[in-house]
Amino acid sequence: MTNDAFQQIVLEKLGQLETGLNGMKSELGEVKNDVTGIKTELNEVKNDVTGIKTELSEVKNDVTGIKTELSEVKNDVAGIKSELGEVKTKLDAVCEQTAVLTEFKTDTAQHFADIKETLGFVLHKEIENERELYVLKMKQVK
Repeated sequence: MTNDAFQQIVLEKLGQLETGLNGMKSELGEVKNDVTGIKTELNEVKNDVTGIKTELSEVKNDVTGIKTELSEVKNDVAGIKSELGEVKTKLDAVCEQTAVLTEFKTDTAQHFADIKETLGFVLHKEIENERELYVLKMKQVK
């Protein structure tokens, strides 16, 4: 092999090597672009996760607030139950007093009826007695 042929083969091989190197550089550039895209998307995911964490924290705060309000409502309900028990006790007492007053009214009405009857009888007897006295006086006068 001649020197020129050897140089020609070396130059061809160097050319092929340079072409391969340029292809690798191009592919490396594409890989860098892909890595940059992945980094961008990863940052977006991180931002989304941060947003989700913030929203989750807000939800936790809301749940805590709801639990607090629910506890207050339970206390209010307990107070209402207690007051309702007191009202029921008072209502029972009113019912008992109403029953006593109704019985008293019935007894009083009966006593008044008895007194009226007795008074009517007494008046009737007095009138009869007056009439009999009149009749007797009239007989004496004749």
